[in-house]
Amino acid sequence: MLELIRHCGGDPRALSADLATVDEAAAWVSWADYITMIHRLGDVAGGAPGIAVAMREVTRNAYSDLRGLAGFFAGPIPFLAFVTHHLNRELVPGAIGITEPLGRDRVRLRYHITDGLMPSRLYMEGTVTLIELFPTHFSLPEARVQIIELTDRTGELLATFPKDPPKVRWGSFLEPESTATLTRREQEVLELVCEGLTNAEIASTLGTAASTVKTQISSILAKMEVANRTELATLAARRS
Repeated sequence: MLELIRHCGGDPRALSADLATVDEAAAWVSWADYITMIHRLGDVAGGAPGIAVAMREVTRNAYSDLRGLAGFFAGPIPFLAFVTHHLNRELVPGAIGITEPLGRDRVRLRYHITDGLMPSRLYMEGTVTLIELFPTHFSLPEARVQIIELTDRTGELLATFPKDPPKVRWGSFLEPESTATLTRREQEVLELVCEGLTNAEIASTLGTAASTVKTQISSILAKMEVANRTELATLAARRS
């Protein structure tokens, strides 16, 4: 927040001088002070559009810690679920978020500012921008966000994330002699398994039946001499 104020030409010390907790590094900023800071940032930046511009321009510096955590997750949606359900509830307990994945690249999000706390439409609008920016932590383009409802206390969004191509083609972790034992379709199934797709999602992607996918996966596990998907993913991570 202070980084955004500096970027917009404001003096964080002047804007935050009367806030109770902002100068106490060891203390959490209260919800009221946090919302006050957002609205003062809006005054400096020119409202929600100005805040959105500033958030995009300071992404690299302002979110470096969050970006560093991204490497522990398979993609933007699992990471977003972690941030919404765990990290934000510790850091921003005044706003409760719920993430509902709707497939590989879509997610429904619901946010609610706790009853009794100061509401803020500007906070909700900033949250929309954060969701749009979220895939950039994975060096992907921004998400497309559809606003279903947005008030000063609640927000419901549908976000479509750009597809994250695998950094490694998962067939490449296999030894040459092992790769040769897999059919082309089995190699396609293997890649999708290692991307985290379910049997039904693989079947839909390849235009086949889920029962066929199940048989192919059983064949892959036998040929790779592993017992389950977890062991297969571990083997992939070790050899990639």
